[in-house]
Amino acid sequence: MKKAGIAVAILLLCLAFAFPCMAEASFAIEQGKEFAVYGKNDGVAQRLGMTEEDLKEYLEENDIVYLAVDEKNERQIRLSISETGFSQSVGHLSGLSDEKIRALMPDLIGEERGEIVKKGDRKFIRQEVRLSDSGGEYLLTRYITVEAKQYYVLTFYTQAGIKTDYLETVFSSFSFSDSSEQKAENPSRIMQILPPVLIVIFSLGAGGILFLLIRDIKKTPAEEEEKKTD
Repeated sequence: MKKAGIAVAILLLCLAFAFPCMAEASFAIEQGKEFAVYGKNDGVAQRLGMTEEDLKEYLEENDIVYLAVDEKNERQIRLSISETGFSQSVGHLSGLSDEKIRALMPDLIGEERGEIVKKGDRKFIRQEVRLSDSGGEYLLTRYITVEAKQYYVLTFYTQAGIKTDYLETVFSSFSFSDSSEQKAENPSRIMQILPPVLIVIFSLGAGGILFLLIRDIKKTPAEEEEKKTD
């Protein structure tokens, strides 16, 4: 029974490492030294006038995976990644024609106002609007795309009167993982091949464990009889 137990432990370990790696989205953003990044630098919640608990809850509820704030909270950078029925149906925004993207804008950004911009082989919808709240007036700038059935929104909040030259600098630094940097119409071959390969491996592992269990069960009476004879 020891061999079967060891096999089970190995299989569970493989599962623990394999699936988180598949689910995790990878990206890179260079925001500059004037920004504090949540999860990397201290004081982000204080700059926003929130508690750590409230900020964490807010980020989780809004699918925000990245947040950077400057010292006076005059500029914010946010990245949200989510998966919806619409993003699953679109698959890859960059694989669509500009005409089709314009037709989809109301579903993607809630209105038709927006421009299509390119970054390498990837297409984004850029939206810019001026808004106001209790904190005053600010400029909201968003870069939106759908990649591998996931909805990506890179958002910048800039207080009125503050220079916006940092927007293009940060956006130009924004990148996905190497596997998703390929052309949108050719999704990562690794992510296409990995799931079926893992299924085969786990099936073989499960079959091997079942074989060991049956063999051990069959051997047990014989071993006990041998012990009695001795």
